[in-house]
Amino acid sequence: MPRSCRKWIPKAQWWPQRFAEKQKAVEAGGSSIVFLGDSITHYWDVGEGPDTSTEIVELRKKFSILNCGYGGDQTQHLLWRAKYGELDGYEANLVMSSAAPKRCAKIRFRSFCALFR
Repeated sequence: MPRSCRKWIPKAQWWPQRFAEKQKAVEAGGSSIVFLGDSITHYWDVGEGPDTSTEIVELRKKFSILNCGYGGDQTQHLLWRAKYGELDGYEANLVMSSAAPKRCAKIRFRSFCALFR
């Protein structure tokens, strides 16, 4: 369903459900690529709309991808999830983040990366 047709759902209603689904996927393991980010990343799960590039569609054909993007999140929210263990113990070949550490002045790039080790 195109984003323009979806009824707006307050974060408080959908966020816990999405988080629980992603935690089950983390526990199950097996994805070779992990995406972390905001609404742009989140809607890559939908596979349609202006934020889904042909490159993402092609990646999905070749790799197992765990998408931990959440609409409405900002860099500090991603950092909070990382700090408090969203991906603890998870092994992936590649972790991609659409959050820009430069947007969060209090954190250095090395500290940002260390959250995902």
